[in-house]
Amino acid sequence: LYESMPLSFQKKRVTDNKHSQVFKNKKGNITRIISTAQRPPRGKGYNTDVYFDEYAFWLFAAKIFTASVPVITRGSGSLTIGSTPLGASGKFHEILTGLQSYAQFSRQNIPWWHCPDLCNNIETAFKEASSLNIEERVAKFATPVMKLIFASFPLDDFQQEYELAFIDENVSYFPVNMV
Repeated sequence: LYESMPLSFQKKRVTDNKHSQVFKNKKGNITRIISTAQRPPRGKGYNTDVYFDEYAFWLFAAKIFTASVPVITRGSGSLTIGSTPLGASGKFHEILTGLQSYAQFSRQNIPWWHCPDLCNNIETAFKEASSLNIEERVAKFATPVMKLIFASFPLDDFQQEYELAFIDENVSYFPVNMV
């Protein structure tokens, strides 16, 4: 990603290794990107942002969430959580559906028809797709590749992976926590 940015946006890279990248701008300000795969971050940074990717699949999601909140409490740090759903349980589901318990979070859903690689008419799909049933939505807005994916996936899997549906454990052969 760094190499694809226009030179005018690139900061000087000071450190580049498997777990971190450190950049310095012309004023000497440092930006650190640290990857800690499913480990609780430590410390209380100043203006620190924390990002969780595919959070519904994390084994220790609740513990890592608890450890991450203190990291963002000083300054203007933020916590961003993104994921594909994985069953109607777990910390990701709790945060996404807990409108009162987690009122401080804003929520954004980005289904397949918001993606130009998967949708043939995003402008119209934004207005109409959610009011259509799934077969009508795919027939009207899916690219040929997306139509192939839809045809090859079980309906529940397609809805979970591409339409952000939390598939209830009642329809699963094994409970999600057992998987």
